[in-house]
Amino acid sequence: MGFPSISKFLFGPLVPVLRIEGIITPNTTNSIGNKLRKINTSRTEGLAVVLDSRGGSTGQCQTIRNQLLQFSKDNNIPLYCFAENFATHGAYYILSAGNTIYVNPTSIVGNASEPQADIDFSQFLLKNQIESRIIASNPLVNEYRFNWAIKDSEKDKKFIQEITDRISKLILGDIQVSRGKNLKVNEELLTKEYTGKQAINNGLADQFGTYEAILAEKFPLAKLDHTSLTQFSFISSYQWNSRFGKAIPLFLLLSLFSLKVFIKYTLIIQSYLLVSSQEEGQEKEKKVQH
Repeated sequence: MGFPSISKFLFGPLVPVLRIEGIITPNTTNSIGNKLRKINTSRTEGLAVVLDSRGGSTGQCQTIRNQLLQFSKDNNIPLYCFAENFATHGAYYILSAGNTIYVNPTSIVGNASEPQADIDFSQFLLKNQIESRIIASNPLVNEYRFNWAIKDSEKDKKFIQEITDRISKLILGDIQVSRGKNLKVNEELLTKEYTGKQAINNGLADQFGTYEAILAEKFPLAKLDHTSLTQFSFISSYQWNSRFGKAIPLFLLLSLFSLKVFIKYTLIIQSYLLVSSQEEGQEKEKKVQH
């Protein structure tokens, strides 16, 4: 048995469960990265990612997706992704990284396009006689095109649309590579939202299932670690017996051998001390006689 499997033998296999909920931000990315670094890969038999999100920062979603794929590849650990209520936009981008994707019948998934939200405050500022001023060496810098205080020109809108389309094409291309032949829709239909059943029928997902049920079926002896991802976890008496039952005779043998060695060297030390004390007593008697 190699060293990397000792902790699995002693403490049992582990399946970390990473939850991604709400708006995805840089804090989400940092949290996922920290948890991945803390995983004891020698015990881990699979990694589960549970999503309930409508996405967020596209850049952060891409970073999280790449982190999960790299972790799975480097450690040869399968990645299982689960959609709960929602996994749309960037959240579906992350979901698509799974070796197997699970959804609920009521899940809403898909719409993997790149959204660009903006608020036009130009009329409000004008009405209240508030003027926004920007001084730049180049009047075409992006500050103008993404400034909520200035009404976008048709040229600015076209520029923003081109950027959005390029990002969307990149996302959709990654999803098509991940899903491969399972995907039954083109890029245009991939930007729509689907229920769980529709997602399975169109290849955006693979099966129905919750993470508790699926992981219990696939890894009946594994501990699901939802939060700390530390190296130690409680295992049930059934799991303990199933792992250690066959090893009990070996443990007893090692214990007997250790006890035998301990008794042997204890007797040797006692004999040495006894002889030393006798020799010391004889020397004292000789000194007294002289």
